[in-house]
Amino acid sequence: MILTPSNGGRLWSQWKWTSIPLMVMRLMPWEFYNRGGFAFYEDGQVATIQAWLTFERSGPITSYSGYAVYDFTDGSTKVARLEGTGDPGGEQQGSFTIQSGSGRFKGITGEGNFVGHGFAPYGDIYVDVTARYLLP
Repeated sequence: MILTPSNGGRLWSQWKWTSIPLMVMRLMPWEFYNRGGFAFYEDGQVATIQAWLTFERSGPITSYSGYAVYDFTDGSTKVARLEGTGDPGGEQQGSFTIQSGSGRFKGITGEGNFVGHGFAPYGDIYVDVTARYLLP
């Protein structure tokens, strides 16, 4: 089901996520990253992000998957499962599902996608995010 405002969904469009690696474990050709960063929402909210991702390299393209936890200043949280691909120093794209939430996001479900750019050599990333979500 695609959530839209007409069926009770809400739209976060173009929130920004920027992050830097906090810890990298290299098990070539796989890597494990713990990333930290910020999400900037159109309505002025800012959340901190902690993400745990595994990466697999195949030539110039990297595939990755993992989880991201968004913490808001009021103590509310969201957890998303994500998958993406991209060139570590170039285009990034992927999708995610919102798995759970707490506080004002308790019971949240949703999905979305992201596009952006990676910055070699350290794995910094900047993405624009669009998500559709439903709150009970």
